[in-house]
Parts: sequence; C-alpha cells; structure tokens
Amino acid sequence: MLGIIIIDDEVLVRVGLKSLIDWEKYDCHIIGEAGNGEASIKLIKETKPAIVITDLKMPIKDGLELIEEAQQEDFDTKFIVLSSFDEFHLVKKAMKLGAVDYLIKLELDDELLIDTLSTVKKMISKEKERMKNENIIKHNINKKGNLRKEFLKKLIGGLISNKNEIEIISQKLDINLHLENLFCMVIQLNNIDSLNKFNFEFSIINIVEEIVNDYFTAYAFLNNLGEIVVIFLFDNQNPVCNYYIRINEMTITLKKMLKQYFSVKISIAISKAHNGFDKISTAYFECCEAAKYSFQAKTGEPIYYKDIKKYQSGQRNEIDVVSFVNRLSEALDIMEPAAIEDLFKEMIETISVENLSKNKAYDLCFQIAYLIKSKLDESLAVKILEQKESFYKYIEGLNNLAEVVDWLVNIEERLLLVSNENIENEKNFIITQAQKYIKGHFIEELSLSSLAEELNISAGYLSALFREVTDIGFSEYITGLRINKAKDLLSNTNIKIYEISKMVGYHNPYYFSRVFKKTTGKTPSEYRLKKY
Repeated sequence: MLGIIIIDDEVLVRVGLKSLIDWEKYDCHIIGEAGNGEASIKLIKETKPAIVITDLKMPIKDGLELIEEAQQEDFDTKFIVLSSFDEFHLVKKAMKLGAVDYLIKLELDDELLIDTLSTVKKMISKEKERMKNENIIKHNINKKGNLRKEFLKKLIGGLISNKNEIEIISQKLDINLHLENLFCMVIQLNNIDSLNKFNFEFSIINIVEEIVNDYFTAYAFLNNLGEIVVIFLFDNQNPVCNYYIRINEMTITLKKMLKQYFSVKISIAISKAHNGFDKISTAYFECCEAAKYSFQAKTGEPIYYKDIKKYQSGQRNEIDVVSFVNRLSEALDIMEPAAIEDLFKEMIETISVENLSKNKAYDLCFQIAYLIKSKLDESLAVKILEQKESFYKYIEGLNNLAEVVDWLVNIEERLLLVSNENIENEKNFIITQAQKYIKGHFIEELSLSSLAEELNISAGYLSALFREVTDIGFSEYITGLRINKAKDLLSNTNIKIYEISKMVGYHNPYYFSRVFKKTTGKTPSEYRLKKY
C-alpha cells in the first residue's frame, strides 16, 4: 500500500479528506497528518510517504515552501496540492516546483479524488518499473564490464591463445575488434599517490575510454595500480598513413585532459598487434618494453615499440656526473656567472646527445640540488631550488629528459640571477668602504694606489669599479668632496682662504684656487663675496 500524508491548517478539511473514500480499497492508507508545513517536514522524514496532499496557504510554512524544501531534501514523494478557485497562480508555482496534480477544494468529491490518486499511482508505478529496468541494465553492464575486463586481462597475459575461443568470447561480450589494425597501448600514471582508489578505477578509466573512443573503437581497463591498458582498433576505411597522426592527436588529448582534471602526468607506450587479436599479448609485452624508454621520449609524445632501437643505441650513459658536480662546486665557490653558464650549457648538450637514463638523470639532478643546498646560504638555496616540497620528491616527478632539461635551465637562470646579484652586492660593498675611507682621509695625500692597498684589491680594478658604480672617477670624487667642504667653509666662516685650502687637502693655495674656479666657475674670493 502507498502511504499518504494530509497537510492542511483546517481540521475539518483533514477530517473530510480522510472520510471521503475507503483509502485501503485503493491500495492506500493514511500514515499521518499535519496542520502546517513546518511540522510536515519532520513527518515526511520519519514516515517517507509515497504521496503528500497539501494545502497551499498555511501558517508558519506554506505549501510552496514545503514542496521546495522537500525537493531540496530529495524526498521521493509526489505532491498533490489543494487550492481555492482564486489561487491558480499558486497552483502554477507549485507545479513548477514539482507538484504532480492539484484539487480544487470546492469541486472535490470522491470520484475526483479517486481519479487523481489513480493517475499519481500509475506515475509512481511507471517510475518504479523504470528504475527497476535501469538497475537491471546497470547490473548487466557492470557484470559484462567485469567479464570483459577479466577476459582482456587474460588475453594480454597470454592465458587465452586459441583463436576460435577468443572470437566466441569476444562476440558474447560485445567486443567488436577485428583481426587487423589492432593496437595495444599502455598508459603509466607517474604520480598516482595523489589519487584515491575510487577515483582511479572509476573516473580516470572512464575518461580514458571516452577519449580514445572519440578516435578509435577502444576498450580500457586497469591492469595494475598505475597502469591502464587500452586495446583499440584503427578503422580499415581510413588510409593507413593516418594511423600515427590520429594516435598522436589522441595521446596529446589524453595527457592534456588527465593533467587538467586529475593533475596526473602520464607516459604512453604503443605497439601494433601485427598478427591479430590472438597475438595481443605480444603487443602488450612490447608496450611494457617500450615503456622502459618513455623517459627519453619528448613531452607529449607516445613511445612506439618499433622506435625503441634508436633509444637503445643512443643510451650510452657516458656522462660523468661526478666531474660535472665537482666543476659546479668550484663555480659556486666564486659565484662566477660565466663559469656557471658554460657548465650548464655543456651539461644540457651532453644530456641531449647521450640520451640519459632516468636513474642517471635523477642522480645528476639530486647532486646539483644537494650541492646548492649545502654550499649556499639557506635563503639563496630556497630562492634557487624554488620548491616548497622536498626537492627529492620534485625531481622524481620529472617524467622525461625534456622536463629534466627544463629543470636544469630554470636552475641555471636562478643561479645566474643570484650570482649577478652577489657580484653587484660585492661591488657596492667595496665602493661603500672606499667612499667611507675617502671621507675620513680626503684632507690627506690620498692616492688610488694607497686606497687600493687599504682595501686589499688592485688599483686598476678599483679605478674601473669606482667609475662603474659611481659614474665618476676616483679623482673627481675626491675633488668633489674637497670643493664642497671648501664652499661650506667659505660661506659660513671667516677663515682665510689659504687656511681653508689646507683644511680641504690642498697645500698649495694657488692650485686650490685654480681647481675651485674650474669646478664652480668662480674664484674662492668671488664665491665668498657673492655669499655675503
């Protein structure tokens, strides 16, 4: 029987409805009643009725609010609304919110109520039948999907090899793959730690199968944690030359979508099953072999079994990691930009030529990162490595040589930036010290050589550095200090000019006057007269 709740703020309406028909005769029974929408929500939650007959105008919470809240709570309940003649605008709102029928109170009789209940009961019956059918279909799909997965896993493992048996089973499981132009693809997920098992098995597999089926007839399944196998067929109607163009388009889309939605980086290996469906296990093992060299493939490109010889022959691993690291250590000692730049250029060129293995590449990156972390100040190391997480974990996330090279290029750029800043800071420090010394000794017989000796650098380097940092020469700087001091004394004291000359470092008053006029355009006497 279907449970019914009656909601109306008028007791007589509720009593009238309950007594209008023999409810059980029509496979219904009243399981509750309420006088307002607020109380009815709790009642609906507790009794879970099939049908609610409710008035639209009620205190505290009206019928419209009740229906809206019930829809938000996702109650599996059908609403029949009661209204007056002048409330049709409310009925329209109720129908929009999900009510299935309405009754006009003044027209309500047993026949109209029975007809309305019959209509709603048929609606409920159809929905139940539909849900039952959907559940059966889902069950069958899941069952067939599981059988298909187990069949394909046995197939790639070589556990089924009889051609006739394979064809019979594939027909029963609706696996529509022909014996020609058949490919196997192995997708390795390189950072599955961030994924939970549910997402991995359901979301990612579905996305992979959907994308590949946009290009080919395909079946995807999880073979091992972190490994998805896809068996796909290239349509015979398309020319063979389109094989690899379409496959490359498909793999680019795969990598883009999985990275965008799941933050997953993948590598892809592909092999063609040359002898048909019964030889797909060979193609699978060829994919596994090709996957060993995916580290050498370019970013975004799959690696084909047919191409692995070029990676095998190129992988000589002759790079001397120890030598590179020792030379980098020396370059970091002096933070010389040119030495750093030359070394990184050589490293990157060598990596490209030698087709470095994953272990060798990681070893090089680990040692470079460790060297930077151990030799430089912590703040500089953080600035250069620029990783919030462990740099070991970050390096292990580099999926191929192209990403290793990108990492090295970024490290080089940040090292050069820091080393150039360091050089600039050192230059500024030297000149600051020089200026400080000059200001304290400019009235003495001060020469470039004596100052350079004081700072423990060469006179030539000091001369060049002084002009580079201050934009003026050593002599000009001292002259400027002396003349400015002289101008101050001439303006604010009555000290004689020849005495001022000695006070600012000129023992010859005639030479002082000549320098003063050349600098200011006036003699010391003219300058003093103008000021007074």
